[in-house]
Amino acid sequence: MSNTHYYFIPSVRRGLAAAIKKGARGGARRAQIDVLLRVTARRKGAQGEDSDNIAQALQLYGPGDILGFHDRIVARHHPEHDVGDFEPNYFPSIEFADVDFAWRFTADKARDQTGQLTPWVTLVVLVSEPQGDIQAEFATGPEVDKNLPPNILVSRPALPELKQAWRWAHVHITEGSGKKNELESVLRDQPEDAVCRLLCARRLAPKTRYAAFVVPTFKLGVLAGLGYDLDPDVSALDPAWLGDSSDERLPYYLADGDRLTLPYYYRWEFSTGLRGDFEHLVRLLERRSLSGLGVRDIDCQHPGFGVRGVNPAGPGAPESHYLGMEGALQSLDTQYTEWGRDSARGHAREPEPLQVDLSELVNNPEAQRIVVHFTPEILDASFVIVEPDGNTSVKFTWHTSRPCKGICQN
Repeated sequence: MSNTHYYFIPSVRRGLAAAIKKGARGGARRAQIDVLLRVTARRKGAQGEDSDNIAQALQLYGPGDILGFHDRIVARHHPEHDVGDFEPNYFPSIEFADVDFAWRFTADKARDQTGQLTPWVTLVVLVSEPQGDIQAEFATGPEVDKNLPPNILVSRPALPELKQAWRWAHVHITEGSGKKNELESVLRDQPEDAVCRLLCARRLAPKTRYAAFVVPTFKLGVLAGLGYDLDPDVSALDPAWLGDSSDERLPYYLADGDRLTLPYYYRWEFSTGLRGDFEHLVRLLERRSLSGLGVRDIDCQHPGFGVRGVNPAGPGAPESHYLGMEGALQSLDTQYTEWGRDSARGHAREPEPLQVDLSELVNNPEAQRIVVHFTPEILDASFVIVEPDGNTSVKFTWHTSRPCKGICQN
């Protein structure tokens, strides 16, 4: 049995980004950290040293400084490119080799208790070819500059809600306990056991062609990717789009109608299948009403093992020696066999011989002799439990009317 464990962490920061104390606010384009540099000077030919501390504020690269990333940072994506039968109830995803990549250029600090941090990139999945009543949700945008990333014109209602983008990015770690010290050792010594993943939480339609894009999460990333000058009124944490068309601060990349022009850093395409996944099989299940489930009739006239059986009640009840044996799985309307003490309904009544013998057989496992009687025409057998010197053994004897050769008694 495998002892592999999987752990999911909401975000990871490494390097100088881990020192961010507060996010970029009030129109700031980048996150800022304060560093203290101690400088020591020694004069030639003089004794002693002069030292001083120099405080300096450093700005880290933010979303407005990035125009793309190399494909080698992508470890894998699901589904693969040009797959034609992806399950429509699964979420497409993309994984990056560096565990901190999704939050590397986010100009904010993760929440202390939850680790919540919005990634600087978002995975969106859009319909690329119309299918029946489903219309294409994007079109290829004009080429602005060969040094800029490509762009698309996107139908705004097809885009996800960026306020929830932090929920669909995480770090997946194999093995380890997820504790801080072990996490650091995994990232240092076994980086292949940790991946950064983005998911697109969209319900896909069957038999439809889709294209997946990694796009900027923040507005500064969109402006930089389209070649616009960065607006000083735009903060590094302003989302690239809102949930509706009420944002009046989108003249830079608001295309005709209700479409946005968005740059993208990575793209692949796939098609969904029609059936065959687990959900499809579950939906094929039909509800049925079961009756009488959980009881099986057992012939108790000749139980054997020295146990007295149930005699038929007479010509009027030819099957009275059949008793219902109850199972673990029963329907709601299961009717139990009322027999012996069970049919007394609270009144004192002597147990039937079968009940007495079964009680002795169950409650007295140390019984020394049990005689088994089968149908006389077929077999007459008995066995004896012997315990010499504390060791239990069984002597079994049987007789048969059928001719036999060799040993007929053992």
